[in-house]
Amino acid sequence: MATIVVRFLVDAWKSQVPYLITDLLLASDAASVQIDSNCRFLLHAAPPTKLCIREAMRSALDEVASDLAEWLPRHRSFPMPTSNDVSLQDFAVSRTGYDRVIEKFSSRQTAERYPWGYARRLKPQLERQAVIAMLSLLPSGGHILDLPSGTGRISQLLLERGFEVTLADASPEMIDRARGNLASVEPQWLHRTTYEIQHADATSYHDDEFDGVICNRLLHHYSESATRVAVLRELSRISRGPVITSIACFSLSTLHKKSTFRLRRKSLRDYQPISLAQFRREHEAAGMRVQAIRPVLCGLSRMWYFAGVRNRPAVSTKDSPR
Repeated sequence: MATIVVRFLVDAWKSQVPYLITDLLLASDAASVQIDSNCRFLLHAAPPTKLCIREAMRSALDEVASDLAEWLPRHRSFPMPTSNDVSLQDFAVSRTGYDRVIEKFSSRQTAERYPWGYARRLKPQLERQAVIAMLSLLPSGGHILDLPSGTGRISQLLLERGFEVTLADASPEMIDRARGNLASVEPQWLHRTTYEIQHADATSYHDDEFDGVICNRLLHHYSESATRVAVLRELSRISRGPVITSIACFSLSTLHKKSTFRLRRKSLRDYQPISLAQFRREHEAAGMRVQAIRPVLCGLSRMWYFAGVRNRPAVSTKDSPR
C-alpha cells in the first residue's frame, strides 16, 4: 500500500519531489538522489548512509499510506462524517510540552523572525487558500478569537472579511508585533481588534464568549495527547461556533523533515505529526465533534485543518397540551 501511494504522489507531483528531498542531500554529503524516467527514486550512497536514509523514510511511509487511504475516498465531501466512537483516556495534563513551546516563542528575536503574511510560493499560497476555506464556516461578521495570534497573519484574513477579532497569545512580543503589523496595513482595523495575553489551555474568557475560535499552527508542537485535548476542551468552552485548528499530519513533507532531523542526529521534540484518526479521537475526548476537514495539499504538505464544534445536550421539549 505504501509503495502504491508514494508512486501515485510522485506521478502526480513529480516536479515538487526534488524540493522535498533537498535537505536529505544537504544533510549527507555522501548521498545523492535522482528520479528516473519511471518515477523511481535512485539513491546513491555508501551502505551506512543508504541504510540510515531508508530507515528514516520507511518509518513514516505506513502512516502516510494510512491517512491517505482513509481520506481519499471521501475527499470531495467538504463536511466530514462523524467518526466511529472511540474512547480516549483523559490523563492529567503535563505542562512540560506546553511550557517548552511558550519558552521557544516568547523571545523578541523569534517574534521578529516569525512569518507575517503568506509568501508568494506554491505551498504558502495553498495554505492560505485552505485557511480561507475554513473561515467560511464562521458566522459572518462575528467576534472571532485568534489564539495564538502570532504576528497577526490569520487575523489579517479575518479583518479583511469583516470579522471583529481578539488577538491573544502567550507571548507579549508576538502581540506587540501583531499590533504593529496590522496597523501598518489598515489603521482603521484598530476599532475591530483587541489584544490580550492568554494561554490556550486556560483562558480567562467566559463560556461561549466568541462566535468562533481559530488556533493555527500550535497543536503539533505538543507531544502529549492530553495537552492537545485540554486545549481543544478550553477553546470549545469559550466558543459558540466552530473551533478551527491545524495539525501536522504524516506526508512526504513530514517524511522529509523527520529524515533530515534523523540524519543530523537532532531531536524533533517540538514537532509532532498526528494522524487524522488520532486527532478525531482527541476531539471526542474534548467533548467535540468534527465538522469539516481540509488538507493544504494532500500527501505532500503536512498541514491539515479541522473545524470542530462542542457537543451540546439535546434540548428536550415537552409535548404541547392538546
